[in-house]
Amino acid sequence: APAAIVAPSLVIGGTDARHYPVITPNVYRFLPLVLHGDDIARIHGVDERVSVANYGGAIRFTRRLIKLAAGPPTAP
Repeated sequence: APAAIVAPSLVIGGTDARHYPVITPNVYRFLPLVLHGDDIARIHGVDERVSVANYGGAIRFTRRLIKLAAGPPTAP
């Protein structure tokens, strides 16, 4: 199988994030999920959901993103 480049998807739809620019100019709309055909068909449809594994992956991605963005811990 050929090597694949993995990158987060950007959310291009309207979300609650449209209200955040009044708080900060830095609003990033990532979608850290692995979606397949059946998943895409459920977005905003009947039985809308993501798998437990996808939800856990999204949490891990977001936690790591925040930790890395914060930089290394500083000594007291």
